[in-house]
Amino acid sequence: MKQFNIYLAQIVDGEATKKVLIISPNEMNESINTVIVAPIIKFSGQYPTRLAIKLNAETQYIVLEQLQTIDKTMIKEELSTIDESTQEKLKSILKEMFA
Repeated sequence: MKQFNIYLAQIVDGEATKKVLIISPNEMNESINTVIVAPIIKFSGQYPTRLAIKLNAETQYIVLEQLQTIDKTMIKEELSTIDESTQEKLKSILKEMFA
Protein backbone atom coordinates (compact mmCIF):
# COMPACT_ATOMS: atom_id res chain seq x y z
CA MET A 1 0.00 0.00 0.00
CA LYS A 2 1.55 3.20 -1.18
CA GLN A 3 1.01 6.88 -0.57
CA PHE A 4 -1.01 8.58 -3.31
CA ASN A 5 -2.54 5.33 -4.57
CA ILE A 6 -6.30 4.95 -4.84
CA TYR A 7 -7.96 1.84 -3.40
CA LEU A 8 -11.36 0.38 -2.73
CA ALA A 9 -11.87 -0.01 1.01
CA GLN A 10 -14.63 -1.51 3.08
CA ILE A 11 -14.85 1.04 5.86
CA VAL A 12 -17.83 -0.56 7.62
CA ASP A 13 -18.37 -4.34 7.69
CA GLY A 14 -21.23 -5.40 5.45
CA GLU A 15 -21.38 -2.10 3.56
CA ALA A 16 -20.26 -1.37 0.02
CA THR A 17 -16.65 -0.51 -0.69
CA LYS A 18 -15.64 3.13 -1.13
CA LYS A 19 -12.78 4.77 -2.99
CA VAL A 20 -10.01 6.17 -0.81
CA LEU A 21 -6.62 7.77 -1.38
CA ILE A 22 -3.79 6.80 0.94
CA ILE A 23 -2.31 9.94 2.49
CA SER A 24 0.07 8.42 5.05
CA PRO A 25 3.75 8.25 4.07
CA ASN A 26 5.21 4.98 2.78
CA GLU A 27 7.51 4.62 5.81
CA MET A 28 4.45 4.56 8.05
CA ASN A 29 2.49 2.32 5.67
CA GLU A 30 5.28 -0.28 5.81
CA SER A 31 5.67 -0.18 9.60
CA ILE A 32 2.20 -0.31 11.15
CA ASN A 33 -1.12 -2.01 10.46
CA THR A 34 -3.07 1.17 9.70
CA VAL A 35 -3.10 3.78 6.94
CA ILE A 36 -4.43 7.33 6.79
CA VAL A 37 -6.90 7.80 3.96
CA ALA A 38 -9.08 10.48 2.39
CA PRO A 39 -12.40 9.46 0.85
CA ILE A 40 -13.08 10.08 -2.83
CA ILE A 41 -16.57 11.17 -3.86
CA LYS A 42 -18.29 11.85 -7.18
CA PHE A 43 -20.10 15.10 -6.38
CA SER A 44 -18.90 18.14 -4.48
CA GLY A 45 -19.28 21.85 -4.17
CA GLN A 46 -16.28 24.14 -4.36
CA TYR A 47 -14.38 23.78 -1.09
CA PRO A 48 -10.73 24.63 -0.46
CA THR A 49 -10.21 21.22 1.19
CA ARG A 50 -11.41 19.22 -1.84
CA LEU A 51 -9.26 18.38 -4.81
CA ALA A 52 -10.77 17.44 -8.18
CA ILE A 53 -9.21 14.48 -10.03
CA LYS A 54 -10.04 12.48 -13.13
CA LEU A 55 -10.75 8.84 -12.37
CA ASN A 56 -12.18 6.53 -15.02
CA ALA A 57 -12.84 9.59 -17.23
CA GLU A 58 -15.02 11.15 -14.51
CA THR A 59 -14.31 14.12 -12.29
CA GLN A 60 -14.21 12.99 -8.68
CA TYR A 61 -13.08 14.72 -5.49
CA ILE A 62 -10.57 13.88 -2.78
CA VAL A 63 -12.17 15.03 0.48
CA LEU A 64 -9.27 16.15 2.66
CA GLU A 65 -11.37 17.43 5.56
CA GLN A 66 -12.50 13.84 6.24
CA LEU A 67 -9.16 12.10 6.81
CA GLN A 68 -9.39 8.89 8.80
CA THR A 69 -7.16 6.08 9.96
CA ILE A 70 -8.23 2.59 8.92
CA ASP A 71 -6.86 -0.90 9.36
CA LYS A 72 -5.05 -2.28 6.31
CA THR A 73 -7.42 -5.27 6.28
CA MET A 74 -10.15 -2.86 5.11
CA ILE A 75 -8.25 -2.21 1.86
CA LYS A 76 -9.63 -4.50 -0.83
CA GLU A 77 -8.36 -3.51 -4.28
CA GLU A 78 -5.88 -1.09 -5.84
CA LEU A 79 -7.45 1.10 -8.53
CA SER A 80 -5.06 3.83 -9.62
CA THR A 81 -2.64 6.53 -8.51
CA ILE A 82 -2.59 10.31 -8.78
CA ASP A 83 -0.02 12.11 -10.93
CA GLU A 84 2.82 14.24 -9.54
CA SER A 85 1.07 17.53 -10.28
CA THR A 86 -1.97 16.42 -8.29
CA GLN A 87 0.28 15.12 -5.50
CA GLU A 88 1.87 18.56 -5.19
CA LYS A 89 -1.55 20.27 -5.07
CA LEU A 90 -2.68 17.81 -2.41
CA LYS A 91 0.45 18.43 -0.30
CA SER A 92 -0.12 22.17 -0.56
CA ILE A 93 -3.72 21.85 0.66
CA LEU A 94 -2.64 19.63 3.57
CA LYS A 95 0.12 22.06 4.49
CA GLU A 96 -2.40 24.90 4.54
CA MET A 97 -4.81 22.84 6.65
CA PHE A 98 -2.24 21.88 9.29
CA ALA A 99 0.17 24.84 9.28
